[in-house]
Amino acid sequence: MNSEIPDAVKNFLKDEFILSFSCRSGESLHSVTVYYSFCEKLSSVIFASQGASEHSRILKSNPLTAGSIYRSTRNVLEIQGIQFTGRVSNLSAQVSRSSDSDECISNYLKTFPESCNIDADFWQINFDYIKFTDNTHSFGHKLIWQRTL
Repeated sequence: MNSEIPDAVKNFLKDEFILSFSCRSGESLHSVTVYYSFCEKLSSVIFASQGASEHSRILKSNPLTAGSIYRSTRNVLEIQGIQFTGRVSNLSAQVSRSSDSDECISNYLKTFPESCNIDADFWQINFDYIKFTDNTHSFGHKLIWQRTL
């Protein structure tokens, strides 16, 4: 499969701003909902979270995640959404970040200026798999993307 995320998926990710994901520690599961911004340069999403949160603690030892992003609607023909798996990394903990990472964090702060007022780390979800459902294209239309190794 192509390693670049398809334009239809990128456009959807740019339009939305809330995602839910889950993480796991042993037998314990934890789910969280966060604001995000899409970072096209890194083909990933950026979110902020306080380091003391349960999901931050879990992600430090197990970066695997699964989640969803969707557009809320009651009309079945307007349903659009993404189910994904990926790996989460703490950009704030990286000793030397790329300029692209810094630009993506800056974009997040412009999108959510309230985040400037909290002590938070910036995290990145690198997608491994995306299934995009787009009923606006046709009912049940699915687009699958998977990262190539």
